[in-house]
Amino acid sequence: MTISWSGFVDGWPVYISAPIGEIVGYTASGSISFTVPSSWLGTYTLIAEQPYVGSSNTVTFTVVAAAPPPPPEADGKVYHIDVQDKARGVSFTYHNGVWNRQPEVTVGNNLYISACAVNQGAAGNLTLTIKDDTGAILSSATVTLGTGAGFCIGTGTINMPNRSYSINCVVTP
Repeated sequence: MTISWSGFVDGWPVYISAPIGEIVGYTASGSISFTVPSSWLGTYTLIAEQPYVGSSNTVTFTVVAAAPPPPPEADGKVYHIDVQDKARGVSFTYHNGVWNRQPEVTVGNNLYISACAVNQGAAGNLTLTIKDDTGAILSSATVTLGTGAGFCIGTGTINMPNRSYSINCVVTP
């Protein structure tokens, strides 16, 4: 951060108040400009003082941490997955990183899978895709979302050969 100030008396030493207490330079044509390290978070007084006469000019400034820039593009996170084996009356839910039980059901007819994603980045398009362990796409949708917005998709009831599956839900910009 660069601090620039004018209105000081020419040629006076300029220093920062405590706890810094450093001379940052001398006024030239009544002005001074210097760079403040980002580690100097807080409020300080800039003092231009003629030591032997006892007069001074002061101005107060505050150094604050800059807000981080927003992500440059949409950035999605899958936060919810629901797997229902309707034929057996069993369901499994994943929500914010936690499964409600271990999803090791052998699924067959009457399987329903849904997933939800949220945009953690800048506004833009996100594609949410549900795939099985062979890479076959069971459902996919692309939606334009603002920051913090979300959407869900589902497979509807699908019939799959009776075997164990792993389900892969992916969200991409």
